[in-house]
Amino acid sequence: MTRRDYGPGGGITVSFTLERLGHKIDIAQDVLDAQIWSDMSQYMPMRTGALIEETAIWNQSTRGEVYLYPPDSDYGHYQYIGYKYVDPVYGIGAFYSEDYGFWSRPGIPKERTWIPLKYSRQGATARWDETAKTNHLESWVRVARRAVQ
Repeated sequence: MTRRDYGPGGGITVSFTLERLGHKIDIAQDVLDAQIWSDMSQYMPMRTGALIEETAIWNQSTRGEVYLYPPDSDYGHYQYIGYKYVDPVYGIGAFYSEDYGFWSRPGIPKERTWIPLKYSRQGATARWDETAKTNHLESWVRVARRAVQ
């Protein structure tokens, strides 16, 4: 709250608070973040759904920021970039064992190739945030405007 006294005797007092506006802005941000995440996740690759589920968990703990993939996820980064990454010595994306599944050599950074990934989910794209923005930006603006009214 801000209070100002004007005039020699302080005859006029003006008070106002931004608390209500701040609350509306917080609501608008939460609604906008949820809509962006919902629209963006439609374009993410989904073989098992784990990448989307993990990213959704990260997005539950933020305001004003929407994660594209978990920040500690090399797999998420590779999927987002959209090109195959390979072991620099063996030239393969991952090793496979029936007992363990897919794995990479610990501590060995992979190198990007220029071979585009082929996603199994229809409509999935690399850089899914850009695709969502292209397709949904106008609706994001409408959602945010409605939330502050």
